[in-house]
Amino acid sequence: MGNALTGTKTLQGSSGLPALSEEAKREAAQSIAAKLLRTAEGEATAPATWLRVADAHGCRLLPYYEPFTGLGKYIVESRTIAYNTATDPATIARVLVHELSHDELLYWIPPQLHNAADVYCYGDDPADVRHQIARLVEELVFPEALPVI
Repeated sequence: MGNALTGTKTLQGSSGLPALSEEAKREAAQSIAAKLLRTAEGEATAPATWLRVADAHGCRLLPYYEPFTGLGKYIVESRTIAYNTATDPATIARVLVHELSHDELLYWIPPQLHNAADVYCYGDDPADVRHQIARLVEELVFPEALPVI
């Protein structure tokens, strides 16, 4: 699928809507980061800041302690953020922001995004674009830190 006049190729999600452009991903991440930062009270690198935000957003929290395993996970069915407490506080804060981004993306309607692109369908892997946006949110909220997720 593409534009015969410009010779450009248009990716298409499995829903039939256009795949999400890099510009649209950035736009979505900026909106989510702004919303999360507006509701955050406290130091950005403090887990307590993001635990309060998660609670205010109606997310369940499931801390666990498992050294040398994954950092966290968002469980869609129950809106639960599972996070590993076996790491440093700044990493926990970053994990919480990442998983909160996944929660925010559940409620986005594709026409809210640039060119009516479909946030849920990209390269037939719906989780891929949500993860990419969540990583961008991390970078916006923690611009000085290196990616951990």
